[in-house]
Parts: sequence; C-alpha cells; structure tokens
Amino acid sequence: MTYAQENDAFRRLKILQLLVEDGGQASDDKLITAMRAVGERIGLDLAAVRRMLRELEARDCLTIELVRDTVMVARITEHGRMAAAGDIMVGGVRSPFQGL
Repeated sequence: MTYAQENDAFRRLKILQLLVEDGGQASDDKLITAMRAVGERIGLDLAAVRRMLRELEARDCLTIELVRDTVMVARITEHGRMAAAGDIMVGGVRSPFQGL
C-alpha cells in the first residue's frame, strides 16, 4: 500500500470515529473542521472530504444526504460503527488496532 493509500485509509477511519463521537451524523464542513482539529490538514479540502464520504458510502459505512444541493450530511451506519470500533475490517478503512 502506498503512503497516499494508507493516509486515505487512516482519514476514512478518522471520519467514522468522528461521526461516532458526534452522535452519528455531521455535515461535510463540520467534518473538515474536526479533521483539521486532530491534525489532518495537508490536502484536506471540501472536495477531498466529499470524495472520502462517497467512498465510505460505497462501502456501506455511511449514508449521504445532499441538503439544498450545497451541504453534504453524512450519517454513519451500523457497518460503519463496527469498522470504527475495529469489530470488522472494511477495505480502504484502516483498522484502529493497526500498528499496535
């Protein structure tokens, strides 16, 4: 796995964990702010977050609602909660136990 792929897998895990912490849903803008607060800044913009949200939706980890054609709201699924906790492995999502 390349560094870029590993970084994206880590960011997808972090998005799922942030959704769990925040009651299960958040807007794309709120997720950018939260990701930056935990040190994820380089290359992290609205387009990157939306791409990762779509990838997580394709993996059945969350659902997406587009509000007024401008705001993307993500809601975590049970599958996503299990991936965030490390109870299941999801391709393209880093395990929270990796490297322990």
